[in-house]
Amino acid sequence: MGDKVLRTSCGTLLLALLAGTSAAQSDCGTSEFDRTLPRAIRGTVTYTDLNFEWASDVDRKDGANYVWHYIKNSPQSSPLNFNWKKAGLRHQFVKPLPPGETACTQYPVAELNNIDDDAPITYGNNNTVQRASIYGKNDAGIAAGQQRYTSKISSSYSDESGVKRHFEVSFFFDSDGASVTKMGLAAPEDLYVAIANVGDYWSELTIDSLAGAAKQQKGEVNFQTLPAFAADKGDAGSFFADWEKIGSEAIIVKGSIQEFGAGKSSGTTGLTEMVIFDDQKQPIASTFVALPVTKFAP
Repeated sequence: MGDKVLRTSCGTLLLALLAGTSAAQSDCGTSEFDRTLPRAIRGTVTYTDLNFEWASDVDRKDGANYVWHYIKNSPQSSPLNFNWKKAGLRHQFVKPLPPGETACTQYPVAELNNIDDDAPITYGNNNTVQRASIYGKNDAGIAAGQQRYTSKISSSYSDESGVKRHFEVSFFFDSDGASVTKMGLAAPEDLYVAIANVGDYWSELTIDSLAGAAKQQKGEVNFQTLPAFAADKGDAGSFFADWEKIGSEAIIVKGSIQEFGAGKSSGTTGLTEMVIFDDQKQPIASTFVALPVTKFAP
């Protein structure tokens, strides 16, 4: 599948994009990609009718370390479904990434140079496996300081009418070190956003605060397992097949939730999945999201 391989003086394996290929894609918010050390890990894949680029980077931003992962589908490629499991980035085969579009994710991590050289991408209808590497290996979460932390995913899909739609979903929380002063979720009004396994990280007070804010803002909120929420149980089964906690409930909201409080924090974060569904409750894509841990707060 034709990757070019380079090795730096410190022994870090880098898979380089073909010369002349641009890493920055403004349509996915990666204009700031790879601006600081360490250098990004990058690769290209060509297999049958599929051609795409992948990249993983970590940068210091606003006082925190953020990993950035993206997959860009070539304009000459077929629609692309993929599962980059360790990067926390996937696109459902029913809602694949259209040709010429980019899916990217960004979330905070603890370490700058923590590389996982065994982070394969499974893609296409035959579940072909592509070797890849990422920053953010086995990240155990960050010690939240006095600042804002944001996790987000940007991507595209074709709706039921065949119209291509771009979307961005982001979750943020503000921390003063001892408590989470506010949180918020920004998403298109007609998309559902599910945050998985919230019971592992959030206190009842935090969950009630989110649900109360959603209802006050005339929003729709559900508590269900993700396969139960999805409209097509067969398609959903394949999307969530490799999830470890498939039976855990998620909090699912439609559209955005403006700022709401969360209470005391344990001072750390945890990574869980954030899944985007269309208005027909079909899963589109998912990513990791950094949640403040309030369940075990003193």
